[in-house]
Amino acid sequence: MKIILSHGRGGTPHNKEIYHLARTGKAHGYTCETVDDRDSEDPEERAARLTARVAAEPEAVLLAGFSMGGYTSMLAAAAHPDKVKGLFLIAPALYCLRYRVQHYPRISPTEIVHGWDDDVILYEHSVRYAKEAGATLHLVPAGHFFYAPHELAQLCRYFGDFLAQFDAEPPP
Repeated sequence: MKIILSHGRGGTPHNKEIYHLARTGKAHGYTCETVDDRDSEDPEERAARLTARVAAEPEAVLLAGFSMGGYTSMLAAAAHPDKVKGLFLIAPALYCLRYRVQHYPRISPTEIVHGWDDDVILYEHSVRYAKEAGATLHLVPAGHFFYAPHELAQLCRYFGDFLAQFDAEPPP
């Protein structure tokens, strides 16, 4: 199964969070592709492109997204519930008033990691979605960006544990 990773607004495919998730995914035997959305800060345009990319995939995928990339991953998963087998979101930009979509479906499994001290996207937005959708939520002592080595290590442990539930699945 392939993992498609989406970075946040103003970010790059080489952000620390995305880089470390891709490295973790590869260590678990997954093919990882990182979206390059540097040419657009429009969340709806990015979501449409990711949705089309998922539609073009011949097999099931996992989506992982950071900040705005979490929002676009959620919308792509909602458009292709049979193709997206799981979501891993870091500080997802859900319930942001400037974004068009404000209601999100239950995508199972979904796992979220969000910093208590996030001053960009309120952690309460992740609490709200997790409660409404029954998603797993990890609130950690971090800001919006996971700068410190121990923060990145913890993020990778959560992602590795998330991936472990798919490692045992037999091929179709």
